[in-house]
Amino acid sequence: MKTCGTIAGMNSARMIAALVALAALPVLCAPQDAAPKAGATKDAATKDAPTRNDAGTIEFLEGDVTLVKPDKTRSKPKVGDTVAEGDSIATGATGEAHFNMLDGGYIAARPNTKFRFVQYQAIGEASDRSVLGVLEGSLRIVSGWIGQFSQKNYVVRTPTATIGIRGTDHETHVRLKDDAEGEAGTYDRVYAGGTFIKTASGRVDVAPDKVGFLSAKKGSRPRVLERVPGFFRATRNERLIEGRHARQGPLLEKLREERRNKVKAQIQGKGQGKGRHLRGRE
Repeated sequence: MKTCGTIAGMNSARMIAALVALAALPVLCAPQDAAPKAGATKDAATKDAPTRNDAGTIEFLEGDVTLVKPDKTRSKPKVGDTVAEGDSIATGATGEAHFNMLDGGYIAARPNTKFRFVQYQAIGEASDRSVLGVLEGSLRIVSGWIGQFSQKNYVVRTPTATIGIRGTDHETHVRLKDDAEGEAGTYDRVYAGGTFIKTASGRVDVAPDKVGFLSAKKGSRPRVLERVPGFFRATRNERLIEGRHARQGPLLEKLREERRNKVKAQIQGKGQGKGRHLRGRE
């Protein structure tokens, strides 16, 4: 399994530089069997970057948050902005960013977190996918319909592990260095549903109120911890996340069907528009 680079102990300027470099990578821990986008051609690939799927919108921002696009442009995002495949997010020591995902899911990036929307598609079909790359810090994730109906296509990748889910509210935490609060490695805490941590050395399933862990030490196997580490602490914005899993779960099938119908209508509208254009030239 390929691993990602690490970024630790940064000041604000170095954090931005690292995020720019991250955005320039083709993928961050992307699946090795990822297929090219449908309709992509060799000529198009050499001329222009492929069209990127939207992933969601920003619902909440606080403190220092930076958005970097694949073309390396960086900005301070605003509530309501759209994020898409390939976008990278970095939060500073006081930063937090929450995202409403197109599949009805919700993601909260904690302070001191760096992650990327590696792949994302939410059109209401079996091919829908979500691949998140967490380089450092914590993401609390309430999965949407992709996690419910296309579980094999929904993964979180860290520098040391792959995390899969089963209709879940969970939090992935990546520590790059050993310190007084914990050992370097990948942690995953489950609030509802279930997850698993998988590597070449083994797999462990994680149940609600438990934390799975994979040490960054070479040759380590994933395991379930006896207690929840203290660094899994709630922020003052936890109220925005609590209860979403229970509220959204019953609505996901309806949201998926609405999304599927909307996408079909858009495709049909484009086809009709093209036909009118051609008839006008006759």
